[in-house]
Amino acid sequence: MLVEKEEVDITKLNEEINLLYVAVTRARNHLYVPESLVPEGVVPTPSLHILKTEEHNTSRSQTV
Repeated sequence: MLVEKEEVDITKLNEEINLLYVAVTRARNHLYVPESLVPEGVVPTPSLHILKTEEHNTSRSQTV
């Protein structure tokens, strides 16, 4: 996760975006996403599983 004052490496950021795109587009039945990457207001569905992270423990997440 990026820190605001940390300098952004555009090449690494593009690589991570591409990896996320591949993961999302290849998911067939279920997608497991760390809670830290999910925008506020998004809730779990039968196909979308939000995984708890140590940084963000809230009631909207699920564990696998």
